[in-house]
Amino acid sequence: MSKELTQFKYEQLDESTADFLRQKESNMRQIVGKAYTELGRELKEARDRLAGNNQYDGVFMRWYQSIGFKKDVVSRLINRYELFAKSEDQTRELLEDLPVSLTYEIAKPSADSTPAKSQAKAEVLAGDIATLKEY
Repeated sequence: MSKELTQFKYEQLDESTADFLRQKESNMRQIVGKAYTELGRELKEARDRLAGNNQYDGVFMRWYQSIGFKKDVVSRLINRYELFAKSEDQTRELLEDLPVSLTYEIAKPSADSTPAKSQAKAEVLAGDIATLKEY
């Protein structure tokens, strides 16, 4: 049994309600973006502290798995945070407003692996691409 999804359209609403809900959406995206940034920061700090000279060999992975994280999620969060950390303030604001799935894609090390990928990433960072589908 499949449940049909209906697409929400702001155009169906009066202008005041649409603007109100757009602002709520923007606020929630900022909250989520900041949370993902903070998660990435915490994971990176833990990873960096435990790195080197086989210090506590494998304890970082065992630790994040014990709190419910998977390796690919941890990598995406850390990559996203590292992109955020090396960006300027204006770009940081943009990154936290973008869908998290899109920021994961542009934060991947492979995001600059070809001229086309580099161009697409640059367009995201310039504010010209705002969704994963467009990317």
